[in-house]
Amino acid sequence: PYFTFVCIIIIMSSDGSCDASAMLGEAAAASSHPAWMTAALFILAVPTMIWLLGYTIPQLFMAIRPVPDLKKRYNADWALVTGGGSGIGKALAFKLAKQGLNVVIVSLDDKYLKETMEQLKEHFPKLQFRSVGVNFSPGVD
Repeated sequence: PYFTFVCIIIIMSSDGSCDASAMLGEAAAASSHPAWMTAALFILAVPTMIWLLGYTIPQLFMAIRPVPDLKKRYNADWALVTGGGSGIGKALAFKLAKQGLNVVIVSLDDKYLKETMEQLKEHFPKLQFRSVGVNFSPGVD
């Protein structure tokens, strides 16, 4: 029924005229759904389309915009990354190192921190890296 509606609007009505009201009437006659159901679907579709545009446009903007060079922007030599042993913090430490910044990583003192430090030193031998292993859990010294 909805495909029929689109085809009637794009092509023409069956008698060859291009009257929009006649086309809508034919589409309604060809539809087996009541008018209230069509209206309800339209009402539900509009917020979905608004959400989709609101989500997609910022994502496209983020994909095409350049990554800011923090070393030049702040005239910095060092960067501090918390939670850099794994996950997003680790990825951020690598991004900062690619920009030529020396990196201090504050994270849990575990194997992930040690592995991250080894990887950073291997990929960026000309830069300096420091690690600070901490644990702020209550009752742990």
